[in-house]
Amino acid sequence: MQFYNLTYGERIMIIRTRAGLTKKELAEMTGTTADVISKMEKGMPNPDNNILANIAFVLNVTSNLIMFGFDDPNKNQPLTGLINKSATV
Repeated sequence: MQFYNLTYGERIMIIRTRAGLTKKELAEMTGTTADVISKMEKGMPNPDNNILANIAFVLNVTSNLIMFGFDDPNKNQPLTGLINKSATV
């Protein structure tokens, strides 16, 4: 499975189920409701960054893994290079 090809909601659902948590349990642990977790797993637009950060913390993953499907800091190097080059120009 290519994790980066999934939506952020699908990634949350997979990580949550692998952790053995229900939507209600994850909601309680992150200070939100099961309805919000459900909407996020369905790909709700403009998710709350605080809730995403709490979900990542509770599930012991990075926010990058949830939002973009990868944890590898090397994947960010081309973008970092572009930012650094434009800053010096």
